[in-house]
Formats: sequence, structure tokens, C-alpha cells
Amino acid sequence: MKISLQMWNNLGLLGNYYQGRGYLDNPQPWVASKTAMETTLPPEVEATTLHGEALLVGSAEQAFIDRMLDGSLSPGRWQTITPCFRREDKYDELHHPYFMKLELIDYMPSDPNTALSDMD
Repeated sequence: MKISLQMWNNLGLLGNYYQGRGYLDNPQPWVASKTAMETTLPPEVEATTLHGEALLVGSAEQAFIDRMLDGSLSPGRWQTITPCFRREDKYDELHHPYFMKLELIDYMPSDPNTALSDMD
């Protein structure tokens, strides 16, 4: 998969949009711990490893979970752009081994009942 300048531009526009809605940039690593990965991966799916040790994220959610586990993620509305590395049975126009994605998290919202609807 090729990532074009237009795709990067679109991710930047989305970042600006969500920043205007209170989601601050919180860059995350592209790797996560086994514990964080196991939280979201189905048991039959194996994480992609880099050099036999680092587990490449399938979602920024896994990186955010790592920050929760180590106590370094502060409450707040955060956004990040990371690659998502995926192992699929087949690849086509909708399924790729990797892609870039902007993800949002409202960690420990003041009103959990409205956090999802407040995302816009």
C-alpha cells in the first residue's frame, strides 16, 4: 500500500478538526507490550513482531492501553496517528497489511454517559 501526500493531508485535516473539538495531540509509539496487545487481539491472531521482539500495533488503542498500564496516560481527550499493522487471510482494496489511522480516546471522561456522543 502506498501512502500518498493526499492521505497525509487528510489525516492532518482530521487532526485539526478534532483538535478544535478538544482532542489534543498525544503521539504514541508504534509498538506495544504483549499485555496491551492481548487485550484487543483475538486469541487466534498473532501480533506482528519487529526483529523478533517489538510487537507492532494493530491499532493505536494498544499503545494507549500500554500508557494506561504503565500509569503515564493522563485523563483527557487525546488523538494520535499511528500505523496499523494487520495480518489478514486475504488482501484486497479494503484489507491491507498496514495503513495509517487517526484515533481518538476520551480517557476517564468527566461524564462517561455523554463521552461518545460528544466526539462529533
